[in-house]
Amino acid sequence: MDTLVMENSAPAQAASPPDFLFTSGQGTISAYDLGQPITTPACEWSLLERQIARALAAAEAAGQANPLLIGAFAFDPADASCLYVPGRYERGVRTPAAERAAETNQVISVQSTPAAAEFKASVSSALNAFAQGHLAKVVLSRKLILTLHKPADPERVLARLMSQNPHAFHFSLPLGQDRRLLGASPELLLRVSGGEVFTHPLAGSAKRYGEPEQDRQVARDLLASRKDQ
Repeated sequence: MDTLVMENSAPAQAASPPDFLFTSGQGTISAYDLGQPITTPACEWSLLERQIARALAAAEAAGQANPLLIGAFAFDPADASCLYVPGRYERGVRTPAAERAAETNQVISVQSTPAAAEFKASVSSALNAFAQGHLAKVVLSRKLILTLHKPADPERVLARLMSQNPHAFHFSLPLGQDRRLLGASPELLLRVSGGEVFTHPLAGSAKRYGEPEQDRQVARDLLASRKDQ
């Protein structure tokens, strides 16, 4: 898996894009006035919990009836988090991404971590381990850093992601230091609505069949699988 980050004579004032955006089939959340992020690592949960509680209480004191916590945790719980309680947010209905004129942005260089040859060797090693029965599951990834001819436009990148994969869960989150996290994930960990909990994971899933007994057998196989639990 590769990981990457009309002109009129009197134009109307365009609406400012949200500082944070999350979209799904259930709607959108647009947030503004994010302020400074809470960066305490997830591994320091007691401190992080107190900071979140204070930020939510401050938003309530400022007049928000239902303050919202948004952001992202690092994959490594010892790395900095990036959480916000926005000064203002709106919920809405997702609309199709607007078509935008194609824009060229030349890639000057690509830096791979690990190096491309090392990553390919890891893939070959994993395939050999599978073939010999020594490996049941592996997640291989690499980071690509692209140097572009001119700065990337996050709005344009997100619009392209939404156009290419309209059924995904899309997000745009500022990380500070002129960095922004963009994504189009096929998975939803948890959603709570009306007292019900929904999840849409891809791991640990299997194809449905037309016959109830086949479905039941597939369900039993999943429950018995050490890999998919």
